[in-house]
Amino acid sequence: MVTADGCEAEVIAVAFLDLEEPYVDQVSENDLIQLENQIDDALRQIRSRKTQLIMQSITALREKERLLEEENKALAKKIAATATDGNTAYEVVTGSSDLYRNYMNDRSQRPVLQFL
Repeated sequence: MVTADGCEAEVIAVAFLDLEEPYVDQVSENDLIQLENQIDDALRQIRSRKTQLIMQSITALREKERLLEEENKALAKKIAATATDGNTAYEVVTGSSDLYRNYMNDRSQRPVLQFL
């Protein structure tokens, strides 16, 4: 039985201990089916939790990316405001942000997000 507090690994460990004991030959088919169902349920819950954690991580990274883009724009504006001649640092920043934009638009550079 899978417990509500998330002890799926414990259920799997107990299942394997049951199969190692000397009376393994006396285990009925129904017991094995029940054990298989418990293991399947535990694995399903583990996979679900893993997916949930990955999605939370992706959401946090997207938010971080958004904040960094805003910060980058604010810094570019600040540099543009302080520039006084035609050959400014703003041109350098704009060029590098174009590289960043090209990188972010290239889907082959983001295989983790494609996977999900």
